[in-house]
Amino acid sequence: MGTGSIEAVTLDLWFTLIAHDESYDSKITEARLSGISRALRDAGHDVPRERMEEAFGSSGRYLEQYWSTYRDMDTDGQVRVLLKCLGIAPEPGLVAAVADPYANAVLRVEPFLVDGAREALKALRDSGLKLALISNTGRTPGQAMRKVISRMGILDFFEVTTFSNEAGYLKPDPRIFEATLSQIEALPARTVHVGDHDLLDVKGAKGYGMKSVKVLQYASNRRPSDEADLCIGTMHELPDAVLRLMK
Repeated sequence: MGTGSIEAVTLDLWFTLIAHDESYDSKITEARLSGISRALRDAGHDVPRERMEEAFGSSGRYLEQYWSTYRDMDTDGQVRVLLKCLGIAPEPGLVAAVADPYANAVLRVEPFLVDGAREALKALRDSGLKLALISNTGRTPGQAMRKVISRMGILDFFEVTTFSNEAGYLKPDPRIFEATLSQIEALPARTVHVGDHDLLDVKGAKGYGMKSVKVLQYASNRRPSDEADLCIGTMHELPDAVLRLMK
């Protein structure tokens, strides 16, 4: 397969390779807030729960506005925003102490690997294609997500893992695709991007000159995309879909 017109496949992470149930958001928020509260208390800041929730919400609204420009912020920057909302000086030692539970809550409340994902990745890699991951991160940074997907047994399939908090910009910004393809030395026209989101994955990849495959199973919008080169129901169908794009 790797000798045809396609030389590489990039994949989205959330709701393409991994997913979670409806209780996940509340559980990970609780894990994150509990850990942050302990870190602050250990540093001499006993923050009432109501105040913590208000500050977390305020910092989230700030981040949503920031992310709307397709820029991203590293974990330390996000923690400084939270501390500012709490009225606490963002001293370096405190930022580091809070950053750990802020970033690593996902290790306590893990998502699940989508059925067929590991098999699809193995089939693509075994066919000689280069594989890379391109993921927007939100509050959970790349360093934590690498641990999660390593536990799931899929990290080693990827030559490159690009996370928005490290790249500094989010899909659909073409720079995050460009940065990834430059590292794996692949041309956009010979690369397929696989993801669940119409704007971030399909339009983002097509805007950079890549082919795109939309995976419908866990997509927020499960309607097929007119802009995608192909739409598939599950990850089980991905190897055959890539083969079709090579013909």
